[in-house]
Amino acid sequence: MNKNENGAKKKSWLKASMIFVGSIVITFMITLLLENIRSKVISVYDEIVVKCSSIFFDTEPVRCTESENKIDVQIGTDINNLLALNNIGPTVFPANGSLDNIDAIYDEPHIQVGIAQSDALSYMRDYLHEAQKIKQIKMVFPLYNKEVHILAKKEISSFYDLTGKWVAIGKKGSDSYLTATQLFKLAKIEPKYVKKGGTEAINELLNGQIKAIFHVAGYPVKCFKDIAQNSDLHLLPIKPKKEFTYLYPSTTIPASTYGDWQKEYVQTIAVKAVLITYDYNERNDI
Repeated sequence: MNKNENGAKKKSWLKASMIFVGSIVITFMITLLLENIRSKVISVYDEIVVKCSSIFFDTEPVRCTESENKIDVQIGTDINNLLALNNIGPTVFPANGSLDNIDAIYDEPHIQVGIAQSDALSYMRDYLHEAQKIKQIKMVFPLYNKEVHILAKKEISSFYDLTGKWVAIGKKGSDSYLTATQLFKLAKIEPKYVKKGGTEAINELLNGQIKAIFHVAGYPVKCFKDIAQNSDLHLLPIKPKKEFTYLYPSTTIPASTYGDWQKEYVQTIAVKAVLITYDYNERNDI
């Protein structure tokens, strides 16, 4: 095992450990939060519901979907198991992304907690003009980083070379879609959007119909590891710029995360997955 592979394995182990430890650390905070929520809603609803963003591209398990990472669902399950020790039994189920979770928490009082991307609220404010809704959604705790992966043809050597190129950014409303639209606007890059993701986008990249895939997920993304042995593809680096690092902090994907074809680390940016809830101090309908 070479030094890069050893370093990548250590970083992957550290990241997995941090996610698990993070779940334990926030248990106490969530317990207090849910006890507070339960005291407000238990007279109407007899259970706590946690929504986890997981399925964005398609629902066929053999396909490449963002759900294959399953970090959100695992965190929700860990929260469920840990809170059961305190006689709080939340119901955990998957959802269709951050926007769906925010809408559910806002519109449905029986859904109290969810996981969403930190840039979802800015998207709702700037693109959907839902200032009143986001005012009543509160971030409870940051959970983990979701790295921006841009899998591109090697002829694309710079992030800024994507202007005018066909780029798959996920289906409309998906987490990858909302990050891509905001990031490209902040960076003043104007690609041609292809609103596809998963297997369909990968096939179009391999066939040369598009030049890149924009995908947001905690590394490693299994479908990228499986298909990117193609020597014509690489992960496109994103250098930090003040225009967008206030929203998307700089980070790296360790060397060899995706095998021999990715021998060096890749500089990129990340978006936080965060725990969200409703501002129950403002709710007057229950």
